[in-house]
Amino acid sequence: MQKLNAEFSGKGAEWLGVNVRDQAANAIAFNQSYGITYPSIMDVDGGAMQLAFSGSIPPNAVPTTLVLDKSGRVAARILGALSTPSILETIVRDAIAEVPAA
Repeated sequence: MQKLNAEFSGKGAEWLGVNVRDQAANAIAFNQSYGITYPSIMDVDGGAMQLAFSGSIPPNAVPTTLVLDKSGRVAARILGALSTPSILETIVRDAIAEVPAA
């Protein structure tokens, strides 16, 4: 994810990590250990992000990757760990190239 974040920075794609199980100290340590530079938010206590996407993500589906289109709708959903970054790269390229609905 970090590699793709760097590749698409300034090209119409933005990344946001949502931590739904880790406590803040663990999430921060992970980001520092792996050089994660995209923003991350904690959703452990309130579950607001999980609730917002409850129609798209089963509550126990962690990790899940969502790609939103230019209108903010879910364009693609990947449940589980990504087997290869090329899958996400293709989806992101398609979403960036999409012409928004009028």
